[in-house]
Amino acid sequence: MSNFRYVLAAAVSAALLSATGPAAAQAVGMHVKVLGSIDLAGEFPAMSDYVLRLSHVTLDPGGSLAAHSHDGRPEVVYVLSGVLSESRNGGPLQDYKAGDSFITKTGITHSFLNRGTEPAVWVSAPIAKKPPAK
Repeated sequence: MSNFRYVLAAAVSAALLSATGPAAAQAVGMHVKVLGSIDLAGEFPAMSDYVLRLSHVTLDPGGSLAAHSHDGRPEVVYVLSGVLSESRNGGPLQDYKAGDSFITKTGITHSFLNRGTEPAVWVSAPIAKKPPAK
C-alpha cells in the first residue's frame, strides 16, 4: 500500500473511529479527502504520537455525523460552501456558512447535520493521535 493511501485510510479511520466509541463512527453522506498530513514528531519531539492533518470534507444534503468528542484532538474548521449545522455539547444547532470558522478542543462533544439542499463543504485541520502501528 502506498504511503499516501495509508495516510488517507488512517486519517479517515482516526477521524471517525477514534472519537468516542461506536456511535461516533456513524457518518451518513460524509466524504473526506485528506489533502496533507505532517508527522509532528520531527517538529515537536514531545508530540511524537501526533499528526497535523488538512482535509477537504463534504456532507451531502440530509447527511450527518454522530456526536463525537474532541478530547485531546483540537481542530480548526473553515466552511467553504453550503450550510453546516453543529450541535455542541447537546445544545441547539448552530449554522455555519461559507467564510465561517470554528474550533473544537478538549471538553467539546459535537455532531453535524446538513439541513440544506446543497452539500456543506469545509476544510478541517485537526491534530490527531497516530493510528497504532500494525
